[in-house]
Amino acid sequence: MVNYVTLNQRKVCFWQQNGQDIPLVFLHGYMETHAVFTSFIEQYLPNRNVIAVDIPGHGKSEMLSSTQSMPQIAAQIVALLDVLNIESCSLYGHSMGGFVSQEIARLIPTRINVLGLLHSAVYADTEEKKGNRLREINMINDGKLPLIAFAFMPNVVADCNYERLKPTIDQWIADVETMDPKGIVSCLHAMMGRNDNRSLLNGDVPIHLIYGDMDSFLPLIAVREMEKGTAVKHLSLMENCGHASFIECPAALAKAILSI
Repeated sequence: MVNYVTLNQRKVCFWQQNGQDIPLVFLHGYMETHAVFTSFIEQYLPNRNVIAVDIPGHGKSEMLSSTQSMPQIAAQIVALLDVLNIESCSLYGHSMGGFVSQEIARLIPTRINVLGLLHSAVYADTEEKKGNRLREINMINDGKLPLIAFAFMPNVVADCNYERLKPTIDQWIADVETMDPKGIVSCLHAMMGRNDNRSLLNGDVPIHLIYGDMDSFLPLIAVREMEKGTAVKHLSLMENCGHASFIECPAALAKAILSI
């Protein structure tokens, strides 16, 4: 069920499923919304208490500022958890959502039972990556957001999964066209300026690292480096999978999450 709440004078959109056990909280990736998770949750996690949130600047959640930061976004999500009386949760962030999740874990470490990095890394942007994001900001400001979505979204899944998932990818592309371009830009600024969070790898919050063997965005070398961390208690390989296990291999992802 989709709900809205106003926090810090900004609207936050979230989807909620009532169920049992400690809540699972899902945060989506770049140019996505909470809706990328709903079919997965309803089919594979039907009995769990789950929250899926539109990150500020995406979907129906309003950005906090035109150059918002990851800590600001994280604080807004924590405010939502407070309003919903969620004292502890397992937090799974997909790609960009993983960046937000890391900041949440820094803010409220004792309330996070598991930090799930769903195709997401702890490292800050390189200078090359920052330059790419700046070029993307300029393209969006020139009205080319639909073109970017058309080029970007098919790469989220592995080539071997694209044809069967094309209707879903096409819907994601259409959904991007309904979003505020300024909100997308605000999240690009947040990603460019985000902290290097590799200290979490040896911190107190248990980490569940989930990766695909055909991921175009998360290099295997980064996974191998992260898995050395003492906080990485759970490591899940999604086979024949790109950057979106929740649609590419949802049964395997659910099994991994429910095994913890």
